[in-house]
Amino acid sequence: MATDVQAILRERDRELRDIDGKVEWTQEAKEGRKRAVRELYQRVYEEAKQEEKQQLEKRLAETKNAVFRVPRGYGSSDAEYAQIQLAFHSFWRQVVAATEDLGEEGVGVLPGQWERLAEEKLGTILEQAERTDNEQLMSRAIYHRAIDLGAQSIVDRYLATSPVDAKNWRLYTEAAQEMQQAKSPENLLGQALTGRMFDS
Repeated sequence: MATDVQAILRERDRELRDIDGKVEWTQEAKEGRKRAVRELYQRVYEEAKQEEKQQLEKRLAETKNAVFRVPRGYGSSDAEYAQIQLAFHSFWRQVVAATEDLGEEGVGVLPGQWERLAEEKLGTILEQAERTDNEQLMSRAIYHRAIDLGAQSIVDRYLATSPVDAKNWRLYTEAAQEMQQAKSPENLLGQALTGRMFDS
């Protein structure tokens, strides 16, 4: 997905060489045309970077939606799906209420202890959910809350039972890492330095 900067530069340099090869043109005409070519390829580069950014954002949004979507169920009517959503949100509220007393990381709780508390609390709720008829929706609510709280062992435990969700999670984490990498100071500096290459 990365912009092929070298290909853009090669094409620009080819056009600049063609201009230099025009013996019938004055030096002033050549410099004016070369300036226009540099500006054109600067825009091409900036548009390619913008397109790349939009693709990263789109992929992240789509994969996040896949992770947090409540499955419709095979052959469910709209009314049945509305009931599924209602049941899920009821379980979600229960899970949130059961984990609200954890407080915030770093506020009265030592780092590392917070994740352990979240994992213990969610693990207990997950064990209870596994013994009920509504295990699937309750487990999904716990999974979503585990993501929010950073309780990775609970996330992993849930994903071990659902290959589809495991795939969606993998795609989401890959997209999130790509986005994080694109926003890293090193990458932004690299883009700035690359942008200067179009001025020469």
